Amino acid sequence: PQREIDFYYEGKTGFDAIDTGATGLPKGYPCVLYINNSFYGIGDITIGKKRKNYNMAKDKPNNIYLALNNCDLLTLNVEDESIVEVKTPATITDEFNGYIQDWRDFANLSQTEFTAALPSKLNPLNVIDYYILVQTLCLSDCLNRNVLMQTWDGNKWFFMPYDLKGCLGINPQGNALLDYDFDPVVDGSIHQGTKDFWIKVKTALQAEMNSRYKALRDQNIISLSCVADILNELHSKRTESMFKSEWAKWSGLPSKNISSMNQMMTWFSDRITWLDTHFSYTKTQ
Repeated sequence: PQREIDFYYEGKTGFDAIDTGATGLPKGYPCVLYINNSFYGIGDITIGKKRKNYNMAKDKPNNIYLALNNCDLLTLNVEDESIVEVKTPATITDEFNGYIQDWRDFANLSQTEFTAALPSKLNPLNVIDYYILVQTLCLSDCLNRNVLMQTWDGNKWFFMPYDLKGCLGINPQGNALLDYDFDPVVDGSIHQGTKDFWIKVKTALQAEMNSRYKALRDQNIISLSCVADILNELHSKRTESMFKSEWAKWSGLPSKNISSMNQMMTWFSDRITWLDTHFSYTKTQ
């Protein structure tokens, strides 16, 4: 599997094995929006959190798709819609509640028991990549909230990112910069249970995380040049006049005068130094 969504197709044949076009992520397409012929802003038309984009059935008890919004991972309170949005299944059943309780039991295990059970309850590569993504971009808002939790069988869970509005040094509110050595897990304002969960994941998979990080660094994926390419590509989608109209229309944008290409590149240059220590990286000669 090359994408998380590919795990859905494992073991399937015939019609069930045909790629549905689901992306498993909220892909955006650049746009310029006018309302009644009046410029409103630049942005993206985005494939959102629709269940079909994650190959989730509408009402199978073991097809579980949760959108977290300030949730403690140890309690996973699906009864409170303000904390967890249950996107699928549409009907809450005893079977569904049983899968949720199985998660709670797993998440609250001692470190030794958690480490032993992890391969059967999580996809190790997925959870490693999610942790590395959060640390690399400093996604301080993607631990309690802006996290999609999904399972296609009620047993093995996947973490998917959503809404990366606070990244590359900018806080989620867009009004301040975070230090390059800010650790979202340790230093972030997150529930203690969520913090405990990710610390247990890191402890259980430290060697594998370090190896994965090294591969991503050695392949130039986690690198200044890669980030520069992404930023340049994003900027190339709009013209100078579009940006000028944007600043004029939305003069109160909080990040307008604290963030820039130079700021993000400078911050990320320092961040990589911190990441290399965090993941015990040594460049292959």
